[in-house]
Amino acid sequence: MFKGKRALVTGAGRGIGRAIAVELVKNGAHVVALSRTIEHLVTLKNEVPSIETVSVDVADWKQTETIVKELGPIDLLVNNAGIGVLQEVGSITEEAFDDVFAVNVKAVVNISQMVAKGMKERGTGGSIVNISSQAALVALHLHAVYCASKGALDQLTKVMALELGPFKIRVNSVNPTVVLTDMGRMAWGEENVAREALSKIPLGKFCEPEDVVKAVIFLLSEDAGMITGAQLPIDGGVKIWRRNSTANVLLLLEPDEIPEIETVSVDVRNWKETESAVEELGPLDLLVNNAGVISLQEFGTITEEEIDNCFAVNVKAVLNISQIVAKSMKERGEGGSIVNISSQAAIIALPNHATYCASKGALDQITKVMALELGPHKIRVNSVNPTVVLTDMGITAVKSYGDFKSVEETLKAKIPLRKFCDVDDVVKATLFLLSDDAGMITGAQLPLDGGYIIQ
Repeated sequence: MFKGKRALVTGAGRGIGRAIAVELVKNGAHVVALSRTIEHLVTLKNEVPSIETVSVDVADWKQTETIVKELGPIDLLVNNAGIGVLQEVGSITEEAFDDVFAVNVKAVVNISQMVAKGMKERGTGGSIVNISSQAALVALHLHAVYCASKGALDQLTKVMALELGPFKIRVNSVNPTVVLTDMGRMAWGEENVAREALSKIPLGKFCEPEDVVKAVIFLLSEDAGMITGAQLPIDGGVKIWRRNSTANVLLLLEPDEIPEIETVSVDVRNWKETESAVEELGPLDLLVNNAGVISLQEFGTITEEEIDNCFAVNVKAVLNISQIVAKSMKERGEGGSIVNISSQAAIIALPNHATYCASKGALDQITKVMALELGPHKIRVNSVNPTVVLTDMGITAVKSYGDFKSVEETLKAKIPLRKFCDVDDVVKATLFLLSDDAGMITGAQLPLDGGYIIQ
């Protein structure tokens, strides 16, 4: 996957960083593992002799700058080094604040600037993943400084994505809940502490290091080529708590295009007909709710008929089909995975798209509630939220603003990666979310928008 690529992983001596470094080697990358602790690097080098190791304290700006400049070209960067200090508000010290921000924020700026400069000069693009935390998204008792540092990291991720996108450099973060590294087990191993935390996670489990590794590898890869500026929660659905077949692939295929696919024809707007058709399909392990319609009307001219038609397909049909499929998944007790095809229209306002935006906003909230309620049954539910995809429907939407070419140029200028989505981008993200590689991800909205919504 990464043959010929050079990767730098910070905080790579143990835990998540070490696991990422090892997996990158397995996927063909030449890896530079950076850590403060020489002993950890020695054991890593013994385990994987091909890994290049470097020891430096990333809190030291000048020393880190000197070391990283000497590493040569880097194509992939994982900013994993991080520390935490637990202090109650009222007892937070300047020293604790400076220590945490020096590693969790300043070091990311320092290292990323040097690596990105090389990427820009070579003109070959690159990918950066910052290891953030659920602490960037929710408040945690005694974690004020740590939460602030991870909130800063997420905003830094977005601005980096915005400014580096035109140079084909993608920047994303992963935001895990408790990860059961040695440190994580020590902090959360006590039964009473673990029980309280787990009760707030719909999937009922903490992260394993592999959950983070798989998400990082996906975001670094070309499979995530249209994803930048995203925060990918690997939290079993905790964020939504705190604040092989599909039911509608059937409408799109010629019977002889892929003979092994079973096809069914039904108008998903018809609740009863769809219900009957889906119930007859037998057990399903994977569901992609992709059927959708678009309604383009200026606010003030929207008709009841347009609203009913749009919501019947984009929202009600998803509920209807998902309820039938999820019921069977629950009865079999084997879990499952559902992906709803949403849109950037669920996140930002688009002129003449009031009904469509409303329907996709409803879909994203349904996704979160489904994830919350189905998580205990080992059923994961996520959405993908693409920008313009140049299908027939996407082309129609672009043309609604005027001459296609001029509108296309104007819209692309607002997307940091300077391109629209290909169908393949959506396919790859959907397959990732359906797979066990995303086993700790539920209730997430994954933007496939080239960084558009971070602006």
